[in-house]
Amino acid sequence: MGESSQLAGASLPPFYEHVVVRGLPFDRGFSHGQQAKSKIEANIAHYKKPGKLPPWNITESFIHHVYIPGIKEYYPTALEEMRGIAEGAAVSLEDIVMLNARYDLGRSRDPFRRPKNAPVTATVIPTGRVDIAPEDDDDSNECTSTYFSPKNTANGDAITAQNWDMSAHLYLADTIIYLEIHPDPSENLPSLFLVTEAGQMGRSGMNSAGLGVTANSLMSTDDYCPIPYRNADGEFVDVKIKPVLPMSLLRRKFLECTCFADALIAVNNSPRHVSNNLTVSSSEGFAMCLEVTPDRIYKVFQDIDSQYLVHTNHFTHPSFHARSDIRDRYPGGSSWYRLQRFELGIRPYHNKELTEKRIIEAFKDHMSYPESVCQHINPSPDTSSLKYLPGYPYKGPNATVACVLYNLTQKKAKLVALGTNDAVLSAYPHHVPLPQYRSNIITILTHPSLLAHDSTSLRLILVTPAPIYEVQALETDRKKGFKVMRRTESNTAYYAQMVRDVGDELGIPVLDLWSLVEADAKKNKYGADEQRNEKFNGYFSDGQSKSSLLYLSFWETTIKIAGGNDKQIMIVN
Repeated sequence: MGESSQLAGASLPPFYEHVVVRGLPFDRGFSHGQQAKSKIEANIAHYKKPGKLPPWNITESFIHHVYIPGIKEYYPTALEEMRGIAEGAAVSLEDIVMLNARYDLGRSRDPFRRPKNAPVTATVIPTGRVDIAPEDDDDSNECTSTYFSPKNTANGDAITAQNWDMSAHLYLADTIIYLEIHPDPSENLPSLFLVTEAGQMGRSGMNSAGLGVTANSLMSTDDYCPIPYRNADGEFVDVKIKPVLPMSLLRRKFLECTCFADALIAVNNSPRHVSNNLTVSSSEGFAMCLEVTPDRIYKVFQDIDSQYLVHTNHFTHPSFHARSDIRDRYPGGSSWYRLQRFELGIRPYHNKELTEKRIIEAFKDHMSYPESVCQHINPSPDTSSLKYLPGYPYKGPNATVACVLYNLTQKKAKLVALGTNDAVLSAYPHHVPLPQYRSNIITILTHPSLLAHDSTSLRLILVTPAPIYEVQALETDRKKGFKVMRRTESNTAYYAQMVRDVGDELGIPVLDLWSLVEADAKKNKYGADEQRNEKFNGYFSDGQSKSSLLYLSFWETTIKIAGGNDKQIMIVN
């Protein structure tokens, strides 16, 4: 991220907004548009600034003659979702298509540029054109994408990850969203989680079938402007117009598949007019980099021994470099060393020692700051050694706007465990009256953020409070300066019963921790006068806090409730 001084005065949240949508394409798009309206408006305004993309009248020609026909033909449900986003945000469909094609449009500006110092008479586009100020360029964004197989990670999970380097505007204006999508059951599509710009269908992400995609900018001489134009030298360049898809939709099409082979077919058969790398992966331990150009796809595979992949912003496949008719347009820069710098950070641990923490540490590399693996805003980009180099992408205010790790293996359930603190006696500040306790549980369980999920992405299990071992609890409270117990077993029993009642009422499974302990310890008597029961005592560390023995019983029972798969569970206390 940028220096703190560059963010002075900005009030930025610690996380991007989480937008959850569900339903048929138009409906989920409408919800996306409504929830992220202000962020979508900000992104539209940003990309409509002079120099970001081709002039708007040229951009509209792309949209109406190339992109909308292409989406209608090759991905019609995406067009419906875009219509929904536009209506929900109260903007035009053209604006939403522009946001989803901003990568492609940004690489189609060259035919419409005027040389920086050329006289006005050199401008020859009959529809009118504008100067494109170099400092407005955003096309130099660069990313580092990776994949680690179960043979690389300490816990045996498959992970795809990325440093997303893009215009710092996205971070400073807070216009990135976490987009969670639950299609209508009739569509037979997986659920998706994406990190993207508000208004877009997705940039990187994963789905509930365990497929993931991250990506990198690529530029080749095979890229082309898909409409006829008159270049800066006054020459008319005739181009046969044909429908194509914006590159971001290839990523989204991949994630709407449940089978890796089908997802590859979806990408390969989608027409496009620019280059891009897609690092595509599966929870089954396989990944590959697709170095996509308009006319073919170069496949870069995992090394059989190392099993991981790293890709940056230049072509790596030997067959691409063997061709004499096209070449890589990357003009040189951080991509040439970011791959090796990142690999230096992870290679020592690639034999089942990699953790999420170590992956993130590798993404923090600052060699050649600010143009590093972790990119920062360059306070002085127009240096004398670079600004006159032909073809060098002038670095505007770009930065790593997100470091994203997608765990393709874990499918998580969340447990809501409430009650022990709430059941404290009324003389103490944590006390929640029983009617309010019931109301609080129902409010949480019926919150729209939870209802927006389906059972494949979020599993709720209510957990009752455990009993109180009053002999030990009294000793603990006295050591803390309390003359009497703050919690009693008889009072806590009411709260345990309330959890059972709410679970029955709402049809949510209940892990009855109270009954589990009672049955296992065969405890028959209650109260402070009870003789010590070593079995019962072993469940607690201080009379009320759970010991490792109780957590083990808790975990084993949770696995049974979740269907026997411990890799589908995440506990949230």
